[in-house]
Amino acid sequence: MTDQMIHCVIKPSGGLEEFFCTFIYAHNDAKLRESLWENLRTLNSKLWGPWLLMGDFNCVINIEERIGSAETLHKEPLNTDLMQNERDAFSKYVQAHKNYMQYLRQKAKAYWIKEGDDNTALFHSCIRKRILQNNVYAIRDMGGVMQDTPEGIQGAFVDYYKELLGKAKEGRTQATYC
Repeated sequence: MTDQMIHCVIKPSGGLEEFFCTFIYAHNDAKLRESLWENLRTLNSKLWGPWLLMGDFNCVINIEERIGSAETLHKEPLNTDLMQNERDAFSKYVQAHKNYMQYLRQKAKAYWIKEGDDNTALFHSCIRKRILQNNVYAIRDMGGVMQDTPEGIQGAFVDYYKELLGKAKEGRTQATYC
């Protein structure tokens, strides 16, 4: 962990493959970001297996990517043309992001149609994943004790619903149906 990143190993339940994950929040100043890039290069040389990097890198590849750079906006905060350019750029970004997300959804549907509906490995892996997600591996009972065995989990659920639904009341009049 540094002032610009948090690095960890994620171990999903259900026997799925573990992976490395680094969360980035880079400095705004390019000179201060140099240590981040050096740390990432060092990590890269030491890691094996999948690695996910996510976050805010606070940098652009080309200066043209940033319309009305922060310095210009800072110097002229009331410049309506710069403000409008920023709004337009943001609107274009939002639309491009929506288009990209729609593309990914369509790509996933096409893949499922092609590969996923014929008792294929993809279909069965999706079913296994769903089953694993629907399992309860541990639960706290009404006394606050963690139950992690099948019998303990079952007992916690039964006790909870017995308390919730109450007990049979003696002396009730039997309802008659016509």
